Amino acid sequence: MNLPQLACAALLLSCATTACNLPGDPAREDLAKFSTPSYARVIEARSGQPQRRCSSEHGSVVKPEEGSLLPASFATRTNVAAPFSFDEDVQAAPQRSGRMAVPRWALEPSTKELAKRAGQFRVAQGWFLSLGAAYADISDEHLNGNLLLVGTDTIVLADPDPGFGGAVSLGYRFDKMAFEFIYIQTEHDAVHVSPAAGTAYDATFKSFALNLRHYFNRESRFQPFASLGIASTQFIIENGASLGAVVDDAVLEDELSVNLGIGCSLFFSSRFSLNLQGEYRFLNNYYEAEGVTPKGGTDRVNGEGFNIVGSLSYIF
Repeated sequence: MNLPQLACAALLLSCATTACNLPGDPAREDLAKFSTPSYARVIEARSGQPQRRCSSEHGSVVKPEEGSLLPASFATRTNVAAPFSFDEDVQAAPQRSGRMAVPRWALEPSTKELAKRAGQFRVAQGWFLSLGAAYADISDEHLNGNLLLVGTDTIVLADPDPGFGGAVSLGYRFDKMAFEFIYIQTEHDAVHVSPAAGTAYDATFKSFALNLRHYFNRESRFQPFASLGIASTQFIIENGASLGAVVDDAVLEDELSVNLGIGCSLFFSSRFSLNLQGEYRFLNNYYEAEGVTPKGGTDRVNGEGFNIVGSLSYIF
């Protein structure tokens, strides 16, 4: 092989190394993770020269310049539009750019956020405490001011007026439901014909109940509800029991009664509300009476009636 042939072979080898992107160029290695068209544009911007390719599928095939030693199979990268820009490429394939992909569920808004966007109201869920005032009325079927319970001692069944008092409750609010333990105590004025007509007595009504509520219209700040529960009650007549000259309080106790009620809550915020509830006490009969002597069985004394409670509640 003579010297001109050796020179031509060396020139061809140098061109082939440049055109085929042999490893060793740091710029190419840094950009290897990007798409081929984007990579070519960066190399062109750095070198100021069009990049040559070993395959015609990345660009249009052109004829080599006259006198060039390049074979016609080499292609010159010209104005071929890249399918992605750098930013689009990163967004479309975050795993190729080194970014962590975010799962779709993490980008979706929560139910509370959707309700907020739609202008709906959502009450908080959790334990709540209520304080308020109570009103109670008691049936006068047996507590009518004319009857006596006569046993070892004598108990007057004084007729009570409707009374007022207080209420406190502790409960838990769910989305649709709530349960509460509620204590009610009201004070009453009562009269009886014994020992003389129109004798006045002070009386106290006590109730401890477990109620279950179901709320309606939960997307609004004004939420009506229905309630059902069970309760244990007492009716206490001060100095209403006597045995000769000995006088003591008369305490009437029931077993269990059933409460059925309706009410509503007006929420000033997702946690703070004003409540009004009315309920009727079914099967509220007193079967035990205690006075001067220890408690014992007695005839049924009807203590049915209704309660009205207005309260303020806060959900923690």
